[in-house]
Amino acid sequence: MPIPTATTQPTAPTPYPPVHLSDWGVLSVTGDDACTFLQGQLTNDVALMPVATACLAGYCSAKGRLLASFVVLKRAPNDFLLLLSKDLLEPTAKRLKMFIMRAKCTLADESANWDLLGEQTAETSDALHQMPAWSVAFENTETLIRLPSAKVAQGVRLRPAEPSSDASVVSNESDASTALAIWHFNRALSGVAMVVSATVESFVPQMLNYESTQGVSFKKGCYPGQEIVARSQFRGAIKRRAAVFVAADPSHSLALAVGQEVFARDEDGVWQACGLVAAVGYNPQLAAWGLTVSLQLTHANDALTVGNPDGIALTPQPLPYEILLDI
Repeated sequence: MPIPTATTQPTAPTPYPPVHLSDWGVLSVTGDDACTFLQGQLTNDVALMPVATACLAGYCSAKGRLLASFVVLKRAPNDFLLLLSKDLLEPTAKRLKMFIMRAKCTLADESANWDLLGEQTAETSDALHQMPAWSVAFENTETLIRLPSAKVAQGVRLRPAEPSSDASVVSNESDASTALAIWHFNRALSGVAMVVSATVESFVPQMLNYESTQGVSFKKGCYPGQEIVARSQFRGAIKRRAAVFVAADPSHSLALAVGQEVFARDEDGVWQACGLVAAVGYNPQLAAWGLTVSLQLTHANDALTVGNPDGIALTPQPLPYEILLDI
């Protein structure tokens, strides 16, 4: 199979079996003041969210830098689940609890109570493919959240944790590793990167295009860093944007990772760091990496390498959504 080019967005054979998302965690926020509390902490407007819907939201420092990001599921007016990178669960929960104070709500780690499964398909006739981004479907005790994605539709299924013999879930260790790698490859091509420990405080939300993927509301009240996020948007101070790339690696000899730098030549021909890898995954079926990179706009059309100036070359891919300039 040929390596993808800038005009050929990669796909892979279907069907894909569901994969366990072992790198995701779940926080619950419940109680009479749960919605009010989260409204004052997150970048998105959870008060206006209808029940039984999901959204993207960031959690910022006072300087407007993302400390974490969430897939937020609103199960009832004051009952939320926050899905996030598991390596940020403990510090994020600790920080959020500092601000609960007298609010009547409880924040708890619910990761052990849920199995999180990544589902994906390239079949346009599949029900997942036909769900709009951030929509939610309920099936008995299970919940399916449709994530924004590129050509391969992706979603996260939450089901109560219990011993299961479900043969549709990858159980062989080698197959599971491959399936999870392909999941991350396709997530990287979606251009919607979640914050992980390696990228804490690396971005304001717009550096990951969160304002264009329904992750930021500019009409809600205050939250940590709100003034800086708004100023960046309305004063045209955004100098980095998320962009999507692939990189050929037939021998899978590289170890690309979130947090690595991307390089381009400056006006004098000297290689300089100009971006940061925000999401990455290797697809062994295509022998290629997929990446979301937060890239300086001045180098958007330049030749790029990742890891170091002599690193692997990046091939740009179409961003699967539009950048919203008039918000």
